[in-house]
Parts: sequence; structure tokens; C-alpha cells
Amino acid sequence: MIRHLIKLVWSRKRANALLVLEIFVSFIVLFAVTATFLVFLSRVQRPMGFSYDALYTAAIDHRDFDLGEAADLQGRRDLTARLLDELETLPGAEAVAAASFSPFELAYSTSELEHEGASVSADRSSLTDGGLETLGLEIVRGRWFEKADDALDWTPVVINQVAVDRLFKGQDPIGKTVNEDNDWRVVGVIRAYRKNGALSGINPSVILRVSLDRASEVAPPQRFLIRVSPGTGGEIEERVLDLMRALAPEWTFQIEPTDSIRRRNGRMAATPLVLGAMVAGFLLVMVFLGMVGVFWQSVTQRIGEIGLRRAMGARRSSVHQQILGEILVVTVVGALAATVLIVQLPLLGVLSSLGWGTVGMALLVSFVLMALLATTSGLYPAWLAARVEPAHALHDE
Repeated sequence: MIRHLIKLVWSRKRANALLVLEIFVSFIVLFAVTATFLVFLSRVQRPMGFSYDALYTAAIDHRDFDLGEAADLQGRRDLTARLLDELETLPGAEAVAAASFSPFELAYSTSELEHEGASVSADRSSLTDGGLETLGLEIVRGRWFEKADDALDWTPVVINQVAVDRLFKGQDPIGKTVNEDNDWRVVGVIRAYRKNGALSGINPSVILRVSLDRASEVAPPQRFLIRVSPGTGGEIEERVLDLMRALAPEWTFQIEPTDSIRRRNGRMAATPLVLGAMVAGFLLVMVFLGMVGVFWQSVTQRIGEIGLRRAMGARRSSVHQQILGEILVVTVVGALAATVLIVQLPLLGVLSSLGWGTVGMALLVSFVLMALLATTSGLYPAWLAARVEPAHALHDE
């Protein structure tokens, strides 16, 4: 049966060439949509590595500072340290920390980490010593920052497990230097810290310790993270603002639940994905309608052939199965041609970030969806072919 269908498709190779091309392009679009969906699905399923429940973010308005001005940096550090001390004593506050970037903030910084010839670009954050408890980070090796680190003549850093896997490959990273220019040495490893949210990539990350006691040319962090006790109501926001305004009346603060930042910035981050899905869906609908039209035209051009088969005793079900079989054969040819092209891309380094597992799963899902799309678009043309009456077809012939 399959050999017969292949012969029928080959005998009409010129007529089927355009259809194969359309399926070829459609399969590539479908693969791109499927691979993107699988990538973001895997990201959502991976842990972010921190807890944002009962967490508040208080930020200093950037307009209050000329960050390029180096005057009175120690005064700012002293005031930041005092704010942290006072926030810790606030009723309902369990842990506090200062950070360079707050969780889910649509901003980031990167640094190069190196070890024995291996190099990765890592998301960089800065946290004070209270960051571990405030964010609920999980130490899997080594330790977190501590007060005694003020006496070090090198910079302690904490990296995530992804950075360990890519840089050290089974070696113990504790005590190793990952940035010789700045003398960064690893003191601990956390499971993860994907501060940009569930849709962000699974990337290496490095956290630097913020010391508010040592002299530095770097301005202190402008984000304060406050973890509150379960059941603490919204009045904590007013208490935090009142405290901050009392201690730093010349600064302007904004505070809100970190979950609100997550929802707001999550919608912004997801907007390009939603628009891309809408465009891809529109293209697939156009492909579906185009395939229906092509299959329909193919059937109308073969009225005589189909009528002759019916006159020779072929049943309607046989004609219906033949048309659908030809459609599936053409679909497989177009999909296989697209697969050959797609498989070359990881070999050339174009899709190497996806991984062969994601590429293989996306190809499998695309094959199934393409077969369903082709079969669905061919149902009506196949039904029309099965309804052809022998006498009418032969009369037209």
C-alpha cells in the first residue's frame, strides 16, 4: 500500500513540488515554535533558587543620586548600614539585606569567570551578609559571607551550581580563583539564584559580598530586601517607609511586595513570547488554509481518475484512504527535508544552546503536529473525492 502511494505521489511530482515546499517551510516554523515552547517550559520547571513570598523590596530613587560622583561614599555606606540595623529591629521583619539588583528587576550585570582555561559569562549580583536568610538561598557547598570576611585581602564570592559544572567539571571549587584581575575567590556554592524570574535562562551566576564597613570606591547598594513574618499585613510598608524617611530624609524610597514586581515584570517579559506565539499561530492557520486549498485543487483536477477508480469498483472508503495516504506521504517528504536542514544547525553551532535532547523532542512533536495538521486539512478534500460519482466523472471526461 505504501509503495503504491509513493508511486502515485511520484507520478505527480511536479504538482506535489509546491505542496512539499509549503510543508517544508511550515515544518521549520512549527519546529521553531515547539523548540521555543520546550525551552521556556524547561525553564519554568527549574527552581529559581530563592523565595519571594513575604518579601518586600524598598528601592532608593535613582534620581536622588549622581552615581558618577565619588563624594561622601563612606557616608552613604554608613547610612545604608544604619538602615539595615534599624530594619532588623522593626516588628515583623525576620531578615534584611541590601542588594545591587532586586529579584525580578529587569536589569542585570555580567562578569567573566575563568578557571584553568575555561571561561563563562555569569550574571553578577551583590548582596550583604543577610542575603542568605533574606532570600532563602540554599548553600550546597562551602559557606555564605560572614563578618570575618572584612579582614580578607581578596574578594569572596559565591557561585551557583551551573557555574561549577561549566568551570570545574567535578573539581572542588572552594578556595579557587575565578577572576584573577579582581582576585575573586569562591567561598561557597548555591543551588541557584535566577533573580530575573522563571522565564530567565539557566545561566552561571556569581554573587559578590557587599561590605559596608571597608573603604571602597563603589557606591553602596540601592535596594533593600525585607523578609517579614508570615501573616504580617500591608502595614509593614508604612513602617518601613517611616523608618527610612526618618533616617534618610534626603532620599526618596519606594517599597512594594516583591511578588508584585514579579507579576508586573513577568508580564513585560512574557509579552514578546505571547506576540511571537500569536504570529506563529496566525502563520499556521494560513498554512492550514493553504493546504486545504491545494488539496482541494488537486482533487478537482483528478475527477476523471477518481471516477475511473470508482467505476472499476473502488469503494468510497478506499478513495478516502488513498487521498489521505497521499497527503501523509507528501507531508513526510517535506518534513524529512526540513529535518535534514534542522539537524545541520546544531552541528554548525547555530542551535548548540538548545541541546540535542530539546532538538530531538521538538522534532518529534513537530512531526506529530505536522501530520495532524496535514491530515485535518485533507479531510474535506478526501471527503469530496470519496463523493465523486463514476457516471458524473466519466461524463465530464
